[in-house]
Amino acid sequence: MKQKIRAFFYGRNGADTLSKAILYPALLLLLAGAFFDAGWLKYSLYFLAVAGLVYSYFRIFSRNLYKRQNENRVFREFFKIMRLKWRDRKTYRYYRCPKCREWMRVPRGRGSITITCRVCRFRFEKIS
Repeated sequence: MKQKIRAFFYGRNGADTLSKAILYPALLLLLAGAFFDAGWLKYSLYFLAVAGLVYSYFRIFSRNLYKRQNENRVFREFFKIMRLKWRDRKTYRYYRCPKCREWMRVPRGRGSITITCRVCRFRFEKIS
């Protein structure tokens, strides 16, 4: 039986970070929908839950690995930046280069400063 499951998942995406991040809130919405008596709220929660479950399982069983891995990479990079911004929120500010879209960290409280991108060497002014 284990070999059949392994053969079925060969060449498929599987459960990655993004599919889990969609699956768990969908299950919570499904559970929350059971506690509401209002028809429109209950059915809208069920609809969102089922949509999340369908999309999550679509990602898990997908054979288009390149697309699913790129989606997962973008998701993980976004949350990595958000985690860094939250951790450093009192001492640093994060800006994106207008030319190459690279993230840069500058210290807070320096006033108006000129930032030079380390990748493309583009210069721009921001208030820290």
